Amino acid sequence: MPDTNGTGVLPTPEPSTLIAVLFALLALILVAVVAEMLRRRAARQRQLNKEWRLVRDIAEEKGLSNGEWELLRGLIRRWSRLEPLRAVTVRQRFDGCVAEEIAALAARGDERRLEQIGLALRDVRVHLGLDYVPFGQRIQSTREISPGQHLWMAPAAQSPPRWARLSIASVDEAYFHATPHGAERDNMPKFSPGDTVRCRIWREDDARYVFMVSLFRVEEEPPTWVFRHAAELNRMQARAHYRVHYDQSVTVGVVNAPVDDDVENVAERPIITKLRGRVTSLSAGGFALVVQQPLPKQVLLRVTLELPGESPLDMNARIVSTAPISGGRHLIRASYVAATEEQRDVIARYVLQRQQPAVAAEQRSE
Repeated sequence: MPDTNGTGVLPTPEPSTLIAVLFALLALILVAVVAEMLRRRAARQRQLNKEWRLVRDIAEEKGLSNGEWELLRGLIRRWSRLEPLRAVTVRQRFDGCVAEEIAALAARGDERRLEQIGLALRDVRVHLGLDYVPFGQRIQSTREISPGQHLWMAPAAQSPPRWARLSIASVDEAYFHATPHGAERDNMPKFSPGDTVRCRIWREDDARYVFMVSLFRVEEEPPTWVFRHAAELNRMQARAHYRVHYDQSVTVGVVNAPVDDDVENVAERPIITKLRGRVTSLSAGGFALVVQQPLPKQVLLRVTLELPGESPLDMNARIVSTAPISGGRHLIRASYVAATEEQRDVIARYVLQRQQPAVAAEQRSE
């Protein structure tokens, strides 16, 4: 390369030239960074606009009124501004938004407004289909309990607790309401608004929960206890037979139970009607089943279980309990009757294989 001074050495650039080049490089880098930031911001804004259009489409598809839409839109803008679509499609995200909104309203002390918004947000939740907790999954707050569930309550400081039995009458996003169960109406403990109450519930196909709640008010006729929601629930396993999640669509045969309750030859009794259902959990003692119509406890059920790697098992069962769930469906808990030792062994082996990882996962979640 030729030189300009005849010495064979390239000339040394002036310091001012180096500084100018350095600043030029820095300027180019800065321009590139700003351009990338603007590009990402524009892409994010386009994504947000797309999500909001989807949210609006979902609201229209689910039949939300104009007032419900305005309530939902305000809720999302305040508590899920950067993830609007998740707020209407993911139950946990919607729960978080509702909890923040209710807490903010409670801080203002306007109880009438709080009750109105609590009822309206419950309607929004139902429209969006976010009121259903999948079977086998734990609940995170008392907003996820269902009307018709039994609840036991006792004074928080009482030891040992003397439990009084109630039934969940209704649930909205601000409060849940419970009424005395049957003859226990006259034996309810005395509470005053603001008292802390110890409660426990049993959730079918899940577990027992123990938690503390604050009593908001007591209504006289009919006697009703109105509680503020709790978000800290202690989940406890309490089953004679450990249940594992199981998912199988089945044809449910309904069989008349013997008058003398002798089920020894129940397999020979004819099926009087059939309906479709879905087995959602399984244990060595029975199963949980979801059907579209209620069934009387006096009948027996016959289903065919198709466990992996095993021949189909025709199982007869007695209804232990029934409970209404969302969508007009019914959850039935049933226990086996007249099962052979071979059938019980096959089911027990399957449950045992599934039990250890299920127990480990539950312990990690506690």
